[in-house]
Amino acid sequence: MPEQEEILKLVALALNVPESKVTEDSSAENMNEWDSFGQLCIMQALWQKYPTYAPSQELQTKVSQANMANLKSLIEHPDIATATSIQKILELFK
Repeated sequence: MPEQEEILKLVALALNVPESKVTEDSSAENMNEWDSFGQLCIMQALWQKYPTYAPSQELQTKVSQANMANLKSLIEHPDIATATSIQKILELFK
């Protein structure tokens, strides 16, 4: 199971922001960078770092071509696609 600090760093890297800007309280609601593209970047970063949470290669290809409205139906672990806060991401890795 990944440590909280590791996930915070990964999200900061995915969103291309300083690590200090990402906290346990960060979310799509309070970070401009966490838009639909940012969500896709976070998902891809999590899937690359933690492949057991990643869908098959075929589904990853579909996800990369999909819009956010279709993501939940395309992946085996829809929680990652819809986790729009650090709190929700941390819950997934418990």
